[in-house]
Amino acid sequence: MRVRWRAGQAALVVAGLLAVAACWRPLAPGAPPRLRIAATLLLVLGLAASGLLASLRGRGRAEQLAFYAFLVLGLDGLGQVVQPLGWPVWPATALMVASMAVAEEPPVAFGVAALAALLSVADAAASSFRPWKEAVAASLGYGALVLGGYHSLRGEKRRLGAARAELARLRHGIGQLDDRDAAAGPARLTAAALTLRQVSEEGRRARQLDRAAELDEALSRLVR
Repeated sequence: MRVRWRAGQAALVVAGLLAVAACWRPLAPGAPPRLRIAATLLLVLGLAASGLLASLRGRGRAEQLAFYAFLVLGLDGLGQVVQPLGWPVWPATALMVASMAVAEEPPVAFGVAALAALLSVADAAASSFRPWKEAVAASLGYGALVLGGYHSLRGEKRRLGAARAELARLRHGIGQLDDRDAAAGPARLTAAALTLRQVSEEGRRARQLDRAAELDEALSRLVR
């Protein structure tokens, strides 16, 4: 466990160093071939190693953060190669940032968005800030994705909590109804009153059961 913890920290440090090196765009078409080969090997090995560490049982936070950092760096490296050919990579980066907003806590998601924004600014700086508008739009867009995803999840959680509370109230109400029927006893009521109450209570219970079934279906849709 201690060895894995140190390996995760080492992977995170390497990811940080590669993020700094990525500001000089080592995979751009004008970079030296040896530098491009070395950067590609480091990215591939780092992504594979951090992915393996993050997939192990009992993984720590460092392994997970290193894996996310290498994912962003890998997408940025791919962008350095294919963007000169006219293929943008920002949709894949935006998709990853959005998935982080759903799967991780806000600090982690904002960290991923900040790294993606930093690399976008570095890409604009490599072109003498000619595409500065794209860099600003990408940086703001990544942050907006995280913020929007976080607030959307909060709204869904509130809806899910309200639906669960309503379902629990209905089920608890049905149980209380059964308890009251057992405690009152049919001996205290006349035959007509007992029949009327039975019909009324059965209708009420049927409505509550229908409502509970609807809430169950709504909850299953929310969970999916």
